Amino acid sequence: MTRIGHVVAGFLSMVCVLFAGVALGDGRSVIIVKASNVGPLFHDGYGVGVWKDAKGNDWTDDAHPVKSLNCSDHEERGNGVKAFGTIALILSCFAVLVSLLGAGSEGGTLGMVNAGLQAGVFLSFLLSMAIGWSLYDETFDCDNSIVPRLRLKDLFELNYGLFFLLAGTVVGLLNIIVLVATGSMKDVAVAGPVTETTNEPLGDKTAEKADV
Repeated sequence: MTRIGHVVAGFLSMVCVLFAGVALGDGRSVIIVKASNVGPLFHDGYGVGVWKDAKGNDWTDDAHPVKSLNCSDHEERGNGVKAFGTIALILSCFAVLVSLLGAGSEGGTLGMVNAGLQAGVFLSFLLSMAIGWSLYDETFDCDNSIVPRLRLKDLFELNYGLFFLLAGTVVGLLNIIVLVATGSMKDVAVAGPVTETTNEPLGDKTAEKADV
């Protein structure tokens, strides 16, 4: 059962790698501008992903709209989404490796390491998703003459990115349950005490019986 737990966790971890990798790599994975809001600020088809926008600018680049909009706490939250999404991807990759190693063992230490990685995957996906939702739904005060107040929900529509992060959160939690249910974190059972035997020659015992 312990090996089965690692095999299942390894497969699900590869799914997490897919979710995080696609969401990070696509510059429009999280939001896409609504057709009614296309203009000089946001071109048709413009969007923002977990790591970068549709033009390839990440949250720290000067060309990213977040710099010109200058909205309070906007850039910091965007960097939070990117940071925790990246951590989720890295931990998921390590979880795949540990799961493969654990599939060839009887559990114990590798099971504990795997469970720790899965907990990190779960928390990273959860935090990235939660910050992303707050970024999309809240209204921000901005220090510019074009958009003094910004609510992304009014200008953009959701794409698949946050739902991928939600799926990664669920899969991370499911992996922990699988490892616990299959006993993959338990130590390998130790054999019982060995019965001590003597090396007394058989001939001596026979002689003792004859004397009696």
